[in-house]
Amino acid sequence: MKARLTWFSDDEMARIHEASLKVLASVGIRADSKKALDILKANGAKVNYDTNIAFIPRNLVEEALEVMPKTVVYGARNPKYDYILDKKKAHFTADGFAIPYIVDWETGERRESRSEDLVRMVRIADYLDNYDEVWVALASGDLPTPIQGITSFVTALRNTEKHISHEALDADEAKFMIEIATTIVGGRKELKKRPLFSVEQSVVSPLKLDEGAVEAAMEFGAAGIPVLCCGMPIPGTTAPATIIGTMLIANTEWLAQLVVLQLANPGAPVIYAQIPCGANYSTGAVIESPESLLFRVGVADMAHRCYDVPCMGYGANTSAKLLDIQAGNEKGQSLLVGALVASDVLPGGGELDDALCYSLEAMVIDNEIAGEVFRFVENFEVNDDTLALDVIREVGPGGHFLEQQHTLENYKNMWRATISDKETFASWKESGAKPLDNVAAEKVREILATHTPQPIPEDIDKEVSRIYEKAKSELLRKAEA
Repeated sequence: MKARLTWFSDDEMARIHEASLKVLASVGIRADSKKALDILKANGAKVNYDTNIAFIPRNLVEEALEVMPKTVVYGARNPKYDYILDKKKAHFTADGFAIPYIVDWETGERRESRSEDLVRMVRIADYLDNYDEVWVALASGDLPTPIQGITSFVTALRNTEKHISHEALDADEAKFMIEIATTIVGGRKELKKRPLFSVEQSVVSPLKLDEGAVEAAMEFGAAGIPVLCCGMPIPGTTAPATIIGTMLIANTEWLAQLVVLQLANPGAPVIYAQIPCGANYSTGAVIESPESLLFRVGVADMAHRCYDVPCMGYGANTSAKLLDIQAGNEKGQSLLVGALVASDVLPGGGELDDALCYSLEAMVIDNEIAGEVFRFVENFEVNDDTLALDVIREVGPGGHFLEQQHTLENYKNMWRATISDKETFASWKESGAKPLDNVAAEKVREILATHTPQPIPEDIDKEVSRIYEKAKSELLRKAEA
């Protein structure tokens, strides 16, 4: 038995799906990529090249859903970190991409993030046990914009043995990423079998496929790299001012990108990664809200129950600017919801300020919260051993279970805190009366001082460096042209 959370009935999911088909066929999707429009037209979609709008018929959606894989393999540099997205459990990771600010781990001051911060962030995620993969979260603000992405990708590969999630601005950058990963695993065939990385390629809400993102996604699909098709529709701004209308936009955008990717590369691994958001209507900013939590349940319902495909949710999110009570409240809520709906990919670790700021201390705290909520949603079997009838008979009324062998065998399975204080007040005072963020800061220092992931073999890393230098040169030259 497992604790699980759902929202939509079967009839409600069917209505959202049917409404999505109507939007695709009658309103259409804008694709600022001639390559994508040509693929759609060649397969029966009506395309207006003057407006870049394609009207996608029902049969193309149905065929895409039929041919796409229902589970997705996530490989890693170290095979012990491989796993499968199979709609059964959440896999926690750091927050998304190019976060511009970080709370300095030594001074506590908020500043622009730099390349060295990304190295630390990746190493910490590599160490922490509840981070199943490593999203390349921080922007390397000390580097020219055109090479920040490829530099972050190489930095992550060199500092973790776990699966990496990244993104590409266009097809050229995607090709370099694929070439680097192919070099590490020893061939394109091996990369397709155990992809070292996945990518989040965004839709622009409402109903627009950006040229760079969709053409990069097609390159990744051809290489067997899992693509998280993602948009962020916001009620009242980039989506209707209703929760269900926003879910409709999110679902329609995902189906549109799915169709393009499956037409380009049938069977390409695709993940339902829409993340509808709440909003502060006085500023227009995306915020953590009850609606945000509800959207994550809806996304999991549509992905898992309606389409039988893996999904991405969001956890450990907060609008808080500090590691305070608000941060703990919002992070705990969002992680619990993500675990209860079994979001196959659950990013958010380390974020503050609605993903505008990052904190290494928050990564450590979020790791513990994730461990708690994952324990809550574990599968607990009802059998002779767990019922423990024989032990209850032996102990009897008024006895105790501490000396029983059954207790010794099962106590180790109980959850234990790693940084939270669970001692008496007196013990806490004797230990220095440290608040949790100070304890987390000490853990950050310990990890950075002691943990070094296994490096890429020297001969392979030399080739990675060659490709990386070529990529930097070409991407900078293209940006200047």
